[in-house]
Amino acid sequence: MAANMARRTSQCIFRSSRKMFSFPMRPRNTDQLRMSSINTEAFGAQDIVDQPKKRKQVRRMQSVICKKNRHDPAMERAAREGSLLVPLEAVQKEWKSKNEFSTTTKLARHYGIFKHIFNGEEFTATTRMSVTFGETDHVIHGNFLTPSQATIQPTVSYTCEDDSLWTVIFTNPDGNLIERDTEFLHWMVGNIPGSRINDGDVLCDYLPPVPAHGTGFHRFVFSLLKQTGKLDLRSHVCIDGRDISCRTFSTAKFISDHKNNLTPAGLCFFQATWDESVTQTYMEKLGMTEPVFKPKEFLTPEQIRKIVIREVSEKKYRN
Repeated sequence: MAANMARRTSQCIFRSSRKMFSFPMRPRNTDQLRMSSINTEAFGAQDIVDQPKKRKQVRRMQSVICKKNRHDPAMERAAREGSLLVPLEAVQKEWKSKNEFSTTTKLARHYGIFKHIFNGEEFTATTRMSVTFGETDHVIHGNFLTPSQATIQPTVSYTCEDDSLWTVIFTNPDGNLIERDTEFLHWMVGNIPGSRINDGDVLCDYLPPVPAHGTGFHRFVFSLLKQTGKLDLRSHVCIDGRDISCRTFSTAKFISDHKNNLTPAGLCFFQATWDESVTQTYMEKLGMTEPVFKPKEFLTPEQIRKIVIREVSEKKYRN
């Protein structure tokens, strides 16, 4: 009986009179079930929106939804034939309104964004920021893009009041070749009126991603900071964009220097590794040859043993 209890399954929302679709579910605390995040309207249960607190309430909710859907011939037939479509746009819209900011915070924590850029200080974004390279290459929660996709300055958009002021910073915490524990500044615009980035003060011209060959994937982070008023940022101007030492930067220090006037409000990031466009960017934008790092060759224990024997033999017979 215990074995049967351990193999309990959770029934799917849609059932037909002929078949019942089920899938195994890992036991968990029902208090952790966030049924309010389910798009019940899409499944024909507009009147059930409260978050259940107990297992019985969850089962009762499932039973009501199943009965309601079972009495809908079109939905029942579509579920039985496997042609029932989930409204992805509605699901995505609901997810953005309820979970996008918390998901961004979790991913930023997972990828060490808070640790390496904000000196361990965590925050939850309050402003939704959209970053797009070209027309189709979007920055979405740490996705992978190539440097060739990001050769042109991106389009950054966010919703805000027209009389507000903002700062946008684009940095790479993994790409500073001169100073450790700092970032490589790719782009920075301050005193942006509203969301009109072109009207802001360009403190550092845009430089495409330049992850060095052989260094793996780098994190590229866009930070959106809200200002309380106009700031004097002349000391942060990168005069010579071709000088990589001029692009050494620390977002945490910048915020600390203006802690009474800056508040982190938005965050998004992507990952990229070396491709052929990096070589061209180093030559055209920085006027230098790109650095190349070669990882140490991996040797199996058998290969190491043969090398040691060869060296010992050569040394022995040489003498």
